[in-house]
Amino acid sequence: QDKIARFLGVKLEDEDEEAFRATRLNRFLSEKKISVLILDDVWENIDMKRVGCNFAVDCCRLIVTTRSAGVCHQIGCNILIPVVKLGKDEAWKLFTETLNNARELGPEVEKIAKSMAEVCD
Repeated sequence: QDKIARFLGVKLEDEDEEAFRATRLNRFLSEKKISVLILDDVWENIDMKRVGCNFAVDCCRLIVTTRSAGVCHQIGCNILIPVVKLGKDEAWKLFTETLNNARELGPEVEKIAKSMAEVCD
């Protein structure tokens, strides 16, 4: 609740009761015509209603990134989109394109960057 509220700019410090905090977050999200909440790298089930996000309402959407299909099912995701790991060459191409090829990497930095790209799963 705290992380989501802080990101959205919702004050929850004066509320100690979890249910009131959830209601305040839910009200804030409901007042926005369309809200998208992105939760990245989720490793365990999150009770979204307990947090204050009611995605049964049409105004709210949730995007979850996780390595676990089980987490998606527990959260209640409707659509699962599998993402495959990029190959070493594809990963390096994406890395250099992200830099817009605007900056030349020194040989030592390039060596470190390539080794990091190889170990990322």
